Amino acid sequence: MQYLVLLHDIESEASQPGTPEWDADVQAFDRFGEIAGEAIVGGEALAPTAYVIRHGLDGPVVTEGPFTEAAEVLGGFFVFEADDLDHALELAAAIPTATTGTLEVRPLVDAVWQPEVTAPAGTDRYLAVLHGAPGEEDQPGTDAWDAAVAEHDAFGRAHADVLLGGAVLHPPETVVALNRAIAVAGRDGPDAGLAALVPLMDDARLHRSHRLPAARAELLRRAGRHREAADAYTQALAVAPEGAERRHLARRAADLTHGEPMWSG
Repeated sequence: MQYLVLLHDIESEASQPGTPEWDADVQAFDRFGEIAGEAIVGGEALAPTAYVIRHGLDGPVVTEGPFTEAAEVLGGFFVFEADDLDHALELAAAIPTATTGTLEVRPLVDAVWQPEVTAPAGTDRYLAVLHGAPGEEDQPGTDAWDAAVAEHDAFGRAHADVLLGGAVLHPPETVVALNRAIAVAGRDGPDAGLAALVPLMDDARLHRSHRLPAARAELLRRAGRHREAADAYTQALAVAPEGAERRHLARRAADLTHGEPMWSG
């Protein structure tokens, strides 16, 4: 599965080009790139200048400045192809700015980060981050979600000549809830983590995602409940997109059935 990592840091403490501190930071990120290798499928450093576009009564209104006033600013991002959330967090923890700033790790919906277009030489590139109040259109599987996807697809076709990539993020509240259950398991054991997952079983936003059954399968495996874990891995594989995480789930399922894969792909 793919994960977006947003790098927030204190702007006043950021190194400046041409200084020894800048050179040291570049070397640190080069070393990180060597360690992460092919797990990095995207990423950029961002300039400190930011613009905000909001829709007013008479149309879009453009203002200077970040989306919110804060001591930390968005300085860059990575997109990782990781086996699971634990792997993504391990990669993120190795990013040099993890020791000085804050990293936000978010899973992408259906691993859609596929930048295939290279910007022409000499042109500027811009990252647009979409903020908004949560609503039904943020919930995969709903009519509002499907309508929003259709609108964004139309936008993508209309501006295909300038788009270099894009991705949809899982709703933060579902991610937070799953992460909390995994954290509980790490602190209090897998049975406690499984109990924390119970309230999520009726969450319609997770019904078309593999993340909930995958998390449940992993905790069942840690608890030694291998038959139930194998069943949960099968449920996750039934809706998991193609990619590294699907292969990881298939390997887990195969390990639990003595080398006999339970699902192809």
